[in-house]
Amino acid sequence: MSNFNMSAIQRIVNNLGLQAQLIPSAVQPRTCIKVIVNGVEFKSSNWTKAEAEAILTGCKEGCTKQDLKDLNNMTFETIVNPIDELKKFIDFENKSLTSCLEGFRELTEKSSVNALNHWINTMTDFFTNEISNKADTTACANKIKNMFDTKQVRLINGYVYSNSELTNVIKTWQDINNVNANINYNMAIDKYINAVESL
Repeated sequence: MSNFNMSAIQRIVNNLGLQAQLIPSAVQPRTCIKVIVNGVEFKSSNWTKAEAEAILTGCKEGCTKQDLKDLNNMTFETIVNPIDELKKFIDFENKSLTSCLEGFRELTEKSSVNALNHWINTMTDFFTNEISNKADTTACANKIKNMFDTKQVRLINGYVYSNSELTNVIKTWQDINNVNANINYNMAIDKYINAVESL
């Protein structure tokens, strides 16, 4: 999830006393697209405050250049368990799956971070040449189309959701409520999206 994270990342860097270079997006200067620490670049446009704190704290002391490269190659899921994070914000116990998915949707819609236009702008940042400052809009459009066609991302109420985060909501619901049934996650997500769209 991308967001206006420049000021939050700057505060974290300052609080840690970390020597880092923050690179803003040319299109949206309030979004930090890269953080460079000891010559290692981290793509940060999708970082939330929690991700930034976890990653930059790991960079703070005693990290060699190789340590930083190893940290950069880790996925956020290896630092923070997304299912544990979901449990902090959604009450899953003895709730219906629809109720849990609705809770997740309501949380997401409280911020414009995943609103379709904002998400497209962030995707465009990834396809912008830093030297010429020109975006490869064809490549970006093809990538976006592919992500929707292959259901890597889903559109609900004008907000973009990754299929994996919706799947994690279902898995968390199953785990907390001891639901052992074999669920086709894509079919369950399709059914939920169709129900939301029919309201």
